[in-house]
Amino acid sequence: MEVTSATTAELWTNVTRRRLGSARRLSFVAKVSFVVAWAAIGANSGGLAEGWLQTAIAMLWSLAGFALMATGLASCVVGAPRRPETARVRVGPKALELEASALWERIPLASIRTAIAVERRDQRHSVPRGFIDLALRGGDELRLEVSTLGEAEAMVERLGFGPSGRRVTIDLARPGRRWLHLLYAYLAYQLTSLAALPVAWLAYEGRGRPSVTLELLTINLVLALLVTSAYALMKRLFAAPVVTVGRDGVVVLWRGRQRRLSLRPGVAPHEDPALRFSALGLDSDRRWALWRLVAARASAGAPDVPAGSFERGGRDLAAWRAHLEAAMRDGSYRTAGLAPDAAARVLESVQATPEQRVGAALALRVAGEDGARIRVAAEACADEALGEALVAIADDAPESPAKVGRALRV
Repeated sequence: MEVTSATTAELWTNVTRRRLGSARRLSFVAKVSFVVAWAAIGANSGGLAEGWLQTAIAMLWSLAGFALMATGLASCVVGAPRRPETARVRVGPKALELEASALWERIPLASIRTAIAVERRDQRHSVPRGFIDLALRGGDELRLEVSTLGEAEAMVERLGFGPSGRRVTIDLARPGRRWLHLLYAYLAYQLTSLAALPVAWLAYEGRGRPSVTLELLTINLVLALLVTSAYALMKRLFAAPVVTVGRDGVVVLWRGRQRRLSLRPGVAPHEDPALRFSALGLDSDRRWALWRLVAARASAGAPDVPAGSFERGGRDLAAWRAHLEAAMRDGSYRTAGLAPDAAARVLESVQATPEQRVGAALALRVAGEDGARIRVAAEACADEALGEALVAIADDAPESPAKVGRALRV
């Protein structure tokens, strides 16, 4: 594999694809098939149909059961990594292009949800190599192999996800961890079935038959929905950590809980207890990539302006905006060193609070700046609510007060 330079927009690489978008759609079909199969069993057992209708329901149950097994297994198989394919990769100003003997694909940069540079040990040569892990908005993932970590970081920078770029979301699960979903489904089925025994006994009232004709159908529908809900809950509770790193901080989603952490300059991320994860099937290489990214973004430091001047001070959004507009108009902000470029530095700083970021965005808008810079800052926010509030301010949207309130938890 030959790379022309560490900052080139074109290189040859091995491309590995995981079609997770298709896998999730197949998983959804499996869940629907499960509910249909159980409902059909309840309809037949409850004596709701006779003759040809009973035969039709039995066929529906058979087809739904087959679809359940087929799509469930297919979901795990489709989500597994494909065989690597050698391709020429070009990074342009608006798109990533992949070109191989049987492949040509143009991926708009806006459709890339996240990208991160990862260093892994090459099993063939037993030397560390650089990889770029991409996640697309449709759910699929791509892995591009290059020679060194530096080349991978240069590529990630060109894609817009470097230390000063857009937010990066890192799923720390290994690819093989998806096979645990079959175990979650089995456990959800068994636990729900055991919990349903008292309900079934009451339905039969100890007489060997349902008390109401529709009762078995209702019970089976409820149990099917309970099983799928239990599966979704177990998948959420036992999922690997998903960490989003932005210029406004770090958001950790793990064990069904979401935590927000600040970027702390001078603190080694691998020594931070909040960023040390231990669970079955985690990708240790991605974990190190996460720590490198957190350290790089935290090193940006604080702005050299009094960011506190952009704080809300208990005002509502309209009064806050009017206060900033008056301050800009009478020159007091410029006297204090708070010109629009200073507001932009606060907006982009890793040390600014959510309130200061919103205030800086409002200051830019009342100063006559367009919303482009604010939208860029919004894409770098790990906190989605804060990002939505900044976009609303950039667009002067009517729902700005509600979104700002939600972002600031007021």
